[in-house]
Amino acid sequence: MLGNKNEDGSSVKAERIISGSFRQIAATISSIHADTGEIRVNDLASKKPVTITVNSSSVLKKLPTFLATRLSQRYQVSAANAAPPPAAGPGRGREDLGQVLDRLPALALADLKPGDAIMVSGSTGADAGHLTAITLLAGVEPLLTASPNATRDIMAGWNFGGESAPE
Repeated sequence: MLGNKNEDGSSVKAERIISGSFRQIAATISSIHADTGEIRVNDLASKKPVTITVNSSSVLKKLPTFLATRLSQRYQVSAANAAPPPAAGPGRGREDLGQVLDRLPALALADLKPGDAIMVSGSTGADAGHLTAITLLAGVEPLLTASPNATRDIMAGWNFGGESAPE
């Protein structure tokens, strides 16, 4: 869904609703083709190459190292306890992860380089080897070593209220 969240984040005024097939992957970048907006990656789960198209609707962000490290520690503790990471949110005096990610500065495609680890949530088409990025998160290396579920947990709850971007 594309739209804007209200101030407390409890609802979104939809501007556009997108339907289709969606996929979330963790991957390492093998090459970047800025002229075509394509990133070639190796999917860490399937071990297969995937081409990711980044367009003007794609939202690219990068986790600061301190935040990626803190989140990875949270996932490591949760994995040791066999429980999902504790949820933050209203009533707990903390923001949820989606709100934190919303405020991160935008990342340019030119800021990425081969070897970087990324998490991508995107739409799929007939070609399983191609993904159009809705959201792309860089700076995730600590998370990928902390938990195999980090990609799913982080990308599933990420929304972009106030930016007219995907939820």
